[in-house]
Amino acid sequence: MNTKINVGQDFLESVKGHKVVCFEISVYESKFILKKGYTKAEFHAVVKKMLRIERESYDLSGIIWCGKGVWFDVRYDEMGNAHWAERACPKIPESLL
Repeated sequence: MNTKINVGQDFLESVKGHKVVCFEISVYESKFILKKGYTKAEFHAVVKKMLRIERESYDLSGIIWCGKGVWFDVRYDEMGNAHWAERACPKIPESLL
């Protein structure tokens, strides 16, 4: 039996201590996008929506771009559980600028 994970809490715990630049996260049919140059209100509005969603461990995809060349993408362990993994930063796509 898979445990439900709160998307917003998982996001906030993963990026704690990092300056989020932008992100694109998909959970089931829901997509959460925050473009570079966002306001605090926009950030809080998107995270508030994310806090309403729970997911199975494997129903997550996306990338979170942070400051100082850090980004997170989804990786799966041997049990199929998804988690955010810290990486070196790729180029931000035009669609998020």
